[in-house]
Amino acid sequence: MKRWLAIFLTTLLILSCVNLALGEAASSADAILEQASALLDADDYDGARELLLPLAEQGNATAQLDMGRSYYRQQAYEDAVKWLQMAADQGDPYAQYGLGICYEYGDGVEADPAKALELYSKAAEQGDADYQNNMGYCYQNAIGTEENPVEAAHWYQLAADQGDPYGQTNLGWCYEYGYGVEQSYEKALECYQLAADQGFAIAQSNLGMYYYYGRGGLEKNDEESFKWFQLAADQGFYGAQNWIGDFYLEGTCVEQDYAEAMKWYQLAADQGYGVAQTSIGWCYQEGLGVEKDAKEAVRWYQMAVDQGDEIGFKAMADCYANGIGVEQNDEKAFELYLQSAETGYDPAQTNVGDCYANGKGVEQDVAKAAEWYKLAADQGNDEAQEKLDALKK
Repeated sequence: MKRWLAIFLTTLLILSCVNLALGEAASSADAILEQASALLDADDYDGARELLLPLAEQGNATAQLDMGRSYYRQQAYEDAVKWLQMAADQGDPYAQYGLGICYEYGDGVEADPAKALELYSKAAEQGDADYQNNMGYCYQNAIGTEENPVEAAHWYQLAADQGDPYGQTNLGWCYEYGYGVEQSYEKALECYQLAADQGFAIAQSNLGMYYYYGRGGLEKNDEESFKWFQLAADQGFYGAQNWIGDFYLEGTCVEQDYAEAMKWYQLAADQGYGVAQTSIGWCYQEGLGVEKDAKEAVRWYQMAVDQGDEIGFKAMADCYANGIGVEQNDEKAFELYLQSAETGYDPAQTNVGDCYANGKGVEQDVAKAAEWYKLAADQGNDEAQEKLDALKK
């Protein structure tokens, strides 16, 4: 009996020593990883790898991940792939996502969007909301698969269910436009409100629009709309900054102030936002808050056109149609009106109808004029409806 007790106690002592050694080793590894992370943040990649390499070669997935990250940041993509693959094979979601990026963009491997999606899916299935949002984005934008609105909404829902503001906002967008779900402004509003309450700027801006237009069961409320736009604009969100500019330009629930409007438009335009660039062009064209300058207006409209802004296309077309800041050119005007109209912008669709009806910049074609007027009229454009009715007489 005593012999067995002695053996038992000896075994416990050995196990205790082993556990202590393992604990010390784990503690040491954590300390090394923490030091390496600090070096990575300081862009000291060689120093970080010197610490990480022994751990990575021993199979530490976090060390392998950080080795991959260090090489990726230096654009040594093949080395990055090697280490990310090792960590991904151990099921590390960050490595799976990082490796997916490499396959999507062909960094260190032959581009393979389907392989990227497979890796993104493995990462997302471990429950990280960021990766679930990414899966929704892939299905929405046909990355590695065909576009699938239902799958996109499904992944956004999973992220939203975790309280993730990106997921809530993405899901709200799905409900707003009926993308993969039944269209519902009310449900979109619920999603936006949840995200906005967490301080998420895009959702705050969307909430501002809902108050401005009175959507989702809300009463139109300019003051409440301005409040939410201001919260988003103060975080630097360009869409909200442009809206604040509109409020000051029009004097909506604030004292009209063209200079203040220009300030907010400029903040948004500096981020490459085409709508704001068009707004600045309009201010120069009309001399609102700045000295009137047609050529400067055209310069800003061109920036907006380069960004693909449909209103910018129409504004530039108006300049060519009327010789504002450029030499008058009906053919160029028609070309720009058409580019704007093809995005679904109804005022430009009406302009295209006018061009066909009057043979300006294009051969006269009353039937085509009617087609374009109808497209605009179907969106509620009263001017287009009147012109369509006139053609039928």
